Order: sequence, then structure tokens, then C-alpha cells
Amino acid sequence: MKSPLNDKLAYEQAVKADAAFRIDSAIVEKKFALEYMRLQLEELPVPPDDASDEDKQAYAREKVKVDALEVEIERQEEYREFIRQKFNV
Repeated sequence: MKSPLNDKLAYEQAVKADAAFRIDSAIVEKKFALEYMRLQLEELPVPPDDASDEDKQAYAREKVKVDALEVEIERQEEYREFIRQKFNV
């Protein structure tokens, strides 16, 4: 006969595992997006010093997007480690 306590523990463990899986999935998805953005950035020519401000700003915006996504991935990986340690998942 199943104990309600065992059911509750199993449910809690399943919720924790699901949370860890969702975090991992989000990280993988963002890593693919980051790689795609890097490839697009590589295709953009680096504007020379005498290029227009508009060209320089367009390149800088794309570079900032890549850098921001890298930071976001790092933070999510830190959060994933925190969740794994805290909940032993």
C-alpha cells in the first residue's frame, strides 16, 4: 500500500527534476541562439574607422546583443547549479 508521504516525496522530487530540466532546456536553447548570433555577427564586416556612425552603431548593437546573451547564459548556468545543490537534483 502506498503511503501518502511517499507520494508527496515522489511528487516533490518530480517537480524539482522538472524545474532542472526546464532550466537545462532554456540554457541549450539560448546557446543555439548565441551561436547563430555569433555567426551572423561574423558575417557583418567590422566597420573601418572611417565608416559612418550609423554603420558603427549597427555593428555595436549586434555585438551588445551577443554579449548580453552570453551573460544571461552564464547567470542561468549559475542558477542551475544553485538549484541542483539546493534541491539535490
